[in-house]
Amino acid sequence: MSSGPPPGIDLYADIKESVISPVIALMVLSAICVALRIVAKFTTNVKLQLDDYFLFAALVGILLRGDSCYKGIGKHIWNPTVQLEEVMKILWAYEFLYGSVIPLTKLSLIFFYYRLFHVSTFRKVLWFVLFLVVGWWIAILVTSIAQCRPYNYFWKQYVDPTAIGSCINIPHFFVGNAAASVATDFMILLTPIPMVWGLQMPVAQRLSVLGIFFLGGFVCVAGIVRIVVLLQMFKSADLTWNMSQAFIWSSVEPNIGIVCACLPTLRPLLRRCIPDWFAGSSLNKSGSTPHYGTDYSSRLRSQTGDFYALTDRNGSNKDKSDDEMGLTNNFQSDGHQPRVSTGDAAAHEETHNGIMVKHEINWSSTSALHPQ
Repeated sequence: MSSGPPPGIDLYADIKESVISPVIALMVLSAICVALRIVAKFTTNVKLQLDDYFLFAALVGILLRGDSCYKGIGKHIWNPTVQLEEVMKILWAYEFLYGSVIPLTKLSLIFFYYRLFHVSTFRKVLWFVLFLVVGWWIAILVTSIAQCRPYNYFWKQYVDPTAIGSCINIPHFFVGNAAASVATDFMILLTPIPMVWGLQMPVAQRLSVLGIFFLGGFVCVAGIVRIVVLLQMFKSADLTWNMSQAFIWSSVEPNIGIVCACLPTLRPLLRRCIPDWFAGSSLNKSGSTPHYGTDYSSRLRSQTGDFYALTDRNGSNKDKSDDEMGLTNNFQSDGHQPRVSTGDAAAHEETHNGIMVKHEINWSSTSALHPQ
């Protein structure tokens, strides 16, 4: 920190409002998405799953963030109203909140994928990613606790010239933590692509599914921008002023992560509220719609969207719904008429949350679902 402000600087400049407004907006957006996720679950009679609880915990962590903007972030560090010790205390606490919110969101996505795809090889990859995320989470918490000795030297060094202690290279820790987060974001983003693309369904349908997963790319972009902002922040003597951008992007990443994690579960709710939006899906426009064979006691409920969520043979819909896309329908072409694969991998039924791996589905050029 320099001994004084540079010449010509307005010591009383304050950009607090431009910092806190987008942060609050993002928090409201993520809270709304989580609320809609719960509504979608209840309206489709689906019990809350482990991935839902991870996401709820992540949202709670976001809402517990401190009021650092009212302590000095967005003001020049030489402004006499800046409460630098309070700012640094909040930053120290935020390390634990941020270090938990991000892994919890990642775990929610991992367990969502785990429920969605019953494929041994894919699940082994997920276990590997899960191991990395949990290990990274533990490393963040342990390092945050031990980064300074004594721990309060983290903020005392800025306000008490007589304070005695030592810290690790905190800028390197922040940047390294952010880089590890981005790396695992990319892993989670890319992991389901081969799985989805390998599904034997129309190309337009596969692209629609991948499009939903690719929305997670916004989280990766936010993480990269955050690294750049952190590097700029630690190079500046005006810490509280430059911390404002880091504060914003540290809010963008977890909140957008929660929004993207909720999107795949909101489609049935949207279809019920605004059915006209889903009336012209590419699948229906092509004139090809699936229908069950005669041996089904429970018929596929008519849906006009791009994805088909299937119920089980005995018609039991308890805890089953179309809250997730019908990604695991294993279609393969047989001349003109596509049919369900009868290979060993699809010879058994696996139903979870309305998704069935193996069903005898015939395709015909009709405009509505009907039994044979």
